Amino acid sequence: MKATHSEFGRLLSKRDDFIYLFQISDSFNDLLIFSIYTGLVELMAHEFMFNQEMRKSSIKMVLFAFGCMCLGAGLMALLGKWA
Repeated sequence: MKATHSEFGRLLSKRDDFIYLFQISDSFNDLLIFSIYTGLVELMAHEFMFNQEMRKSSIKMVLFAFGCMCLGAGLMALLGKWA
């Protein structure tokens, strides 16, 4: 069965729309990744650098808090991958 010119043009336009929507979706994913990274950096800065209680605490406490933060981020990434 041969495709007519109008059918072929319609298939090409749908493909171009799909590629355009894929690029938009990719842009939103990049924005989301940047937002997550910025949020993590802000959390680390405010908790570990600007918080007077954390600045006065021992290195053991700071490393424990950092480990808990990394464990939580890892578990959330695992949950996102799994879901």
